[in-house]
Amino acid sequence: HTSISLWSDTAAKSPLKQRVRLNLAYAYQQEGYMQDAIREYHSGLALYPDNEVTGRTNRLLATMNIGQIYLRLGRPDQALDVMAAEWNADPGFPGLAVNMGMAFGMVGQPDLAVSVLSMGIANLPAYPWFTDPGRLYFNRGAAYTLIGQCEKARSDFQMAANLDPDFSGIVPVCS
Repeated sequence: HTSISLWSDTAAKSPLKQRVRLNLAYAYQQEGYMQDAIREYHSGLALYPDNEVTGRTNRLLATMNIGQIYLRLGRPDQALDVMAAEWNADPGFPGLAVNMGMAFGMVGQPDLAVSVLSMGIANLPAYPWFTDPGRLYFNRGAAYTLIGQCEKARSDFQMAANLDPDFSGIVPVCS
C-alpha cells in the first residue's frame, strides 16, 4: 500500500532489473530511509541497464540522488566523492551541477561552485527534461554572494525567480 511495499515486492520478483532497484531506492529516499536508499541506488547501479542511453540516464539520476542524500545528511565531502566520477564522465549534467554546487559551497569552495553551476546552466539545452533550472541559478547566486559578487548574485536570483516563483524576493546579503 506504499511505494516502498510496491517496489520491494517488485524487486523480490525481479531482483536483477536495474529500474526496479532504482525505483525502490527513490521510494526509500522519499520516505526518509536514507541508508536504505543509498544501498538500493548502489545495487541498481551495479546491474546491467536495458540499453546504453537508459543506463547513462539512470547513472546520472541515481548519482544525483545519492549526492542529494549525502547533502541532506550534512556530508558534503561524501556527496562530492560520489558525484565526481559521473561528473568527470559527463561534465555539465544540470542535476549533478545543482548538488555539486551546493556541496562546494558547504565545504568553503564557492569558486568551484560557480564553475560547476555555470557548466550546468550552459548544458541546460542538452537536458530539456531537467525540471529545476531555477535551482541552478539560485545556487550560483548563493555562491556569487559568498565570494562578494553581488551584481552577479542579483542577476542569478532574478533569473531563478523568473524560472520558479518560489525563488522570488531573494536578495543577496552582501555589499
